Amino acid sequence: LAIDPTLQTAIAGRTEALAARAAQYREDLDSVSQALQRTPTDSGLLNQRCWIRVVNDDDLDAALADCNAAILSEPRNAAALDSRGLVHLKRGDYAASIADYDAALAVDPARGHYLFGRGAARIRMGLVNEGQADIAEAERIEPGVTASYLSYGVAL
Repeated sequence: LAIDPTLQTAIAGRTEALAARAAQYREDLDSVSQALQRTPTDSGLLNQRCWIRVVNDDDLDAALADCNAAILSEPRNAAALDSRGLVHLKRGDYAASIADYDAALAVDPARGHYLFGRGAARIRMGLVNEGQADIAEAERIEPGVTASYLSYGVAL
């Protein structure tokens, strides 16, 4: 499509791929929501639903509510703090994002994923040197983390 935006086979392929991704998203979200009907305070499930929403850029308010409920249920849940950090990052609340990534790193300091998120928030907040240092360390610890964040819709 970059070469020829009118190429029908490429348009059809993209449409099919997007439809499959949307169907998988709905299936994942429905599955977790059904499980939460049985155990509504399950921190892991609440975080999972938050994560599904935030990486798909869908209803960041609902994602934030799920993350908040997960953290209320389990305050030292590093994964939920990470998820909420990403929600805040995508909403443009960089100070809150950094606070969540700091809290996740306090629980699990060896996660490049958390460092990358904090680095992205720092860069967007204007703390470029600190952010770049976080991202370099994140890539050292977890090679490929930058590509992971790109797939979540976070570009530097």
